[in-house]
Amino acid sequence: MNSKETLTLHFRKNEFAILFIISLLLVSSGYWMSTHNYFVRGIVVSLISAITGSVALIVLLTKTYICLTSRGLEIVSVFKKRLLKWNEIQNFYVSDIGKRKLVLISYAESYKSEPWYKEPFPVVGLINGMTAKELADLLNSWREQYGK
Repeated sequence: MNSKETLTLHFRKNEFAILFIISLLLVSSGYWMSTHNYFVRGIVVSLISAITGSVALIVLLTKTYICLTSRGLEIVSVFKKRLLKWNEIQNFYVSDIGKRKLVLISYAESYKSEPWYKEPFPVVGLINGMTAKELADLLNSWREQYGK
C-alpha cells in the first residue's frame, strides 16, 4: 500500500430497508385502525411507525462509511465526520454487544487523557461482506502499517 491509497468500507443497509418497508405497512395499518373505530390506537401506531420509517429512510439515503487512509480512520455518519489518527488507537477488537458482534476501539494511553475521551468507541459490525473479526483484522493491519 502506498501513502496515497485509501480504502472505503460501506455499511450494510439491508436491515434499514426492511425496517422502512415494515414501517410503511404499520403506517397503513394505523391509518386503517383510525378509520375503523380505533382512532387513538391508529394514530399512535401511525406516528410511531412514521418516526421509525423516517429514521430508516435517512440512513438509507445518506452516505455512511468508514474510510481508511494513511492518516487514520475516518468515520462518516449521518450527522458528522470524525478522523481518528492511527497513533491515537491502541488496537481494534471484537466484542459481543447484545446479539451482535461489533468492532470496538481501544485507545492509546496518550489519547485517554483528552477531555472528550470515551471508552470504548464502537466502530461497526455491519460492513458489506465482512465479519466483525475480518474487519478488526483489517483495521489492525492498517494501524500497524501507518500508526508508527
